[in-house]
Amino acid sequence: MATATISAKPPVWYWVVSIAGLLFTLFGVFSLFGAITHQDQIEHDWGSKPSAIYWVEFSVGVIAEVIGVAGLLTRKAWAVPAFAVSLAFTILYAVYIISKTPTASQVVFTTAAIVLPHAILLGFAFFSRARGWFGHGA
Repeated sequence: MATATISAKPPVWYWVVSIAGLLFTLFGVFSLFGAITHQDQIEHDWGSKPSAIYWVEFSVGVIAEVIGVAGLLTRKAWAVPAFAVSLAFTILYAVYIISKTPTASQVVFTTAAIVLPHAILLGFAFFSRARGWFGHGA
C-alpha cells in the first residue's frame, strides 16, 4: 500500500506571506554582511569589539532563517524547526544587543524589528504545517 505525500494546496496569501518572509530574511542577510564589513563602526558605537558570541548568535540566526524561508517556499515541514532555531538565536542576539545599549528605545526597536517578525514566521510555519500545506517527508 503506497502512502500519499500530497498535501493541501495553500491559498494565495500563503505565498504572499512567504515572499514577505523572504524579503525580511534578505534584510537579515544584508545586515549580517554589513556588520561583518563594518566591524569598526560597531566597535566605535559600543566601545568594544563584539564578542564571538555575538557573531555566532547573529550568523546562526540568519542562516536558520534562510533555511526556514527556503522550507516555506518549497513547502517542507523542516521550516518549523529551522524557524525555531532562528528565533532562539535571534532572542539571544537581541539580549546581547540590549546588554550593550540598554536604552528604552533600543529595547523597543530590537524587540519589534528583530524578534517579533521571527516569532511571526515561526507561528506561520506551525500554522501552515497544521493546515497540511507542507508535504510529508523531506
